[in-house]
Amino acid sequence: WSFDREPTRSEILEPDQCKDVGFLYSLPFAPLSGATAVDLMKISYDVGAQYGFRPAIALNTISCQTLEAVVSISFNREDLATVQRAHECIRRLDEAYINAGFHPYRLNMNHMDLMVKASDPYWHQMQLLKQAFDPNNVISPHRYSLI
Repeated sequence: WSFDREPTRSEILEPDQCKDVGFLYSLPFAPLSGATAVDLMKISYDVGAQYGFRPAIALNTISCQTLEAVVSISFNREDLATVQRAHECIRRLDEAYINAGFHPYRLNMNHMDLMVKASDPYWHQMQLLKQAFDPNNVISPHRYSLI
């Protein structure tokens, strides 16, 4: 469907038929509290507005202590300027959540630099484990790793 018109019922029921629509996600975890939920929503809408997007947000209770946010933005994949803006927006969302202490449970491969820091001893230990169990770097190369 086009962003210039309302989708048909068929397009709503079969979103994979919408070839011009792209989606990007940010997936932070946070402590479970009303204040945290408000903070997540504020960050999401503030950053989204800076880039011209209104994120869709699902908040899920994972445990009695943990809140998961599934934040997505949709965009027209045929408009290259919009695609670039969408990628900038989702990176900025990941960055803003991390800076607020809401770390992602899954991160875009191009955003690994936001979490994996060579100066952090944790990542050096993870690198040693990765090299021990995956010496040829076959499993998830370039993800959650210094190499």
